[in-house]
Amino acid sequence: LAVIFWSLKQRTILSFIAIYLMATMALYTNLLVIIGAIFAERFLFFASLAWALGLAMVIAQITSPRIRQIVVIAAIVVYSGLTINRNKVWANNYTLYSSDMEILQNSCKAHYNLGLELMKYKAKNAGSNEERIRYLNEAKAAFQKSLEIKPNYHLPKPQIALVYYRLGNLSESVKHYKLALKNVAGDAETWNNFAAVYVAQKNYIEALNCYKKAIELNPIYLDALGNMGAINGMIGNHPEAIKYLMKAIEVNPRIPVYYQYLGMSYRAIGDEQNSKVYFDKWNRLKQ
Repeated sequence: LAVIFWSLKQRTILSFIAIYLMATMALYTNLLVIIGAIFAERFLFFASLAWALGLAMVIAQITSPRIRQIVVIAAIVVYSGLTINRNKVWANNYTLYSSDMEILQNSCKAHYNLGLELMKYKAKNAGSNEERIRYLNEAKAAFQKSLEIKPNYHLPKPQIALVYYRLGNLSESVKHYKLALKNVAGDAETWNNFAAVYVAQKNYIEALNCYKKAIELNPIYLDALGNMGAINGMIGNHPEAIKYLMKAIEVNPRIPVYYQYLGMSYRAIGDEQNSKVYFDKWNRLKQ
């Protein structure tokens, strides 16, 4: 800003560089408009032109052609090295978020993103149960750190509950889902995930209530519709099972297991004709 005010009257290249730099950065700083993304180098793509112009201006002031050549080569080597080194960090989301934690220690969103990568990808693809548990505990710590930084940041709360579920601590999972739903009661995915905890506890009535709430919030929520049908079938309420499984097929007719469940439910109520129809469809789709 100082350079802009100092050089604006002169209308020099320097004033253009400063204005261009600020203008291309301003949209992504979350100061003018909240974009919901962490400020990152990809947002500096256009702004980097200003930096390159500024560096070229400095090099152009060097009177010795030999020294200019040396400086240009040095700049190319240094920036190429920095770029190549940074490319390794962009191998995947986990390497990106974990590498940047050193400079994003005070960002609740950065810790939240790291927790998601640890839980949904690193733990899921772990080579052993011990490794899986370690990643899940690291994910929980990242979510908790996110909440320490910003206690009213609600996104990590259902994720902590999900971590407890995947760790097998069902009572803690229930407790944290109830706490989370005080703030995210309108999130269908949280209700759907909460239901899975009740299923694991064999508390099917509460599970059905959660699935029902998820479907009320999102009537075409495929996972909740299929789960609602499956649990109704498990407890012997086959007419309800058929109703929700039919809705699931309407949303996505290419999932074999829903036809299998329909065949089982029709067989349970003595409708062998429809049972055969859906078992046949199941066998065709699973091939």
